[in-house]
Amino acid sequence: MRKTLLVLLALVFVFPFASAAVSAENVVVGLALPTLREASWQFAFDVMQEYAKSKGIPMVAQAADADQAQQTSQVENMLTQGINALIIGPQDGDAAAVIGDKCKEEGVPVICYDRIITNTPNVDYYVAINPRKLGELQGQFLADHAKPGAVMLFAGAADDSNSIHYFDGAISKMEPRLKDGSLKIIGGETFEQCVIPDWLPEIAQARAENILAANPDAKVTAVLSPNDGLAGGIIEALKANGVTDYVITGQDAEVAAIQRLKTGEQSMTIFVSDKGDLHTMVDIAVQAAKGEKVATNGFLNNGVKDVPAFLTDPIIMTKDNWKSLLEANDLYDRAIYGD
Repeated sequence: MRKTLLVLLALVFVFPFASAAVSAENVVVGLALPTLREASWQFAFDVMQEYAKSKGIPMVAQAADADQAQQTSQVENMLTQGINALIIGPQDGDAAAVIGDKCKEEGVPVICYDRIITNTPNVDYYVAINPRKLGELQGQFLADHAKPGAVMLFAGAADDSNSIHYFDGAISKMEPRLKDGSLKIIGGETFEQCVIPDWLPEIAQARAENILAANPDAKVTAVLSPNDGLAGGIIEALKANGVTDYVITGQDAEVAAIQRLKTGEQSMTIFVSDKGDLHTMVDIAVQAAKGEKVATNGFLNNGVKDVPAFLTDPIIMTKDNWKSLLEANDLYDRAIYGD
């Protein structure tokens, strides 16, 4: 069933975590990510561990292989090891509610990263790029740059709580082009019709090939892709069908995507690898474990409560600014990215 979770931006709020505090030197942070398949998750996994180590903060870190049962088991193990705060990017927001409940029983604050745990009150903070704004940037880019023609829509995994925000945000900005008929949707227009299970590029590629085969006379000029992995699969389908004049979106600024920006095969991506945001994640976890006040700037409703959130703005990366963005975040390596 489709869930709509509203992002409510606000002024800066300060919330204390109501639990038995621990001293700074005794804080142990758990880090549980859903997967390392995408480069952005690997980046976050590495950066948070490196930062924790630099600050002398013990961290127990694990990633599940896109398997919620495995992630739940990993967190249960972390709790037995005595973690004092949990940073988690849930594989399945609904199914991960049990994790929030278990942490509540142990007095361990839960800080969700990128994705939120839904349908439980036992989530304390949410830290991420504003997912609605991210989708809006993707949709506005298509509205601004796509030539008149057909548009194919793709959405992320249904069990990723961000997917609906990306999709709805994008559609809201594409609406004028859809209403005036300069962009016409082919292959499905609802979120449920466009989801790609587990964010698998091969499924996106197969869906794109099926849409193109079913619409041989359509001139595809635009593709809404919520991330770079799906974009890569879709682009392969476009190339195989001789489609060359199109605008396609992405997210994560993966190495392969940056190469596609340079060749023109991909039009844009969203840069999400801000080290400062990842450092903030760890700082918030420590503050929550110590019972200190945590500064937030908004809320995300998870179906049960308005979760205090620290939301950052997404940044568009194109062929014109990819290098400067990487350099500004100390990520540019000529051997990896070229010139």
